[in-house]
Amino acid sequence: MVDLSLSVTVLIITLFYLIMFLISFDRLKLFNKKYWMFLRVISYTLYLLNSIAGSLILQYYENVMNKYLVLRLFLSFSISKFIEKPFCLKINQF
Repeated sequence: MVDLSLSVTVLIITLFYLIMFLISFDRLKLFNKKYWMFLRVISYTLYLLNSIAGSLILQYYENVMNKYLVLRLFLSFSISKFIEKPFCLKINQF
């Protein structure tokens, strides 16, 4: 295991938060590319799939699920595209 000093750890965490801050306020144009937008769209859905229900499924199928990462990414994209996006559009109409 790597033993990092306190200053290196603080630097890494600070850089991480700075990058997230800049991304959230759209200050990093690098992340406006189409492939980054795709990852931004599916990231929350992917997070939800791997949360409580997802972790239970992963525990049950632990040996098999690692082979199906692409399937999980596809499910994440599909849910985001065909469920979340239309639902958000309907909510915004109110």
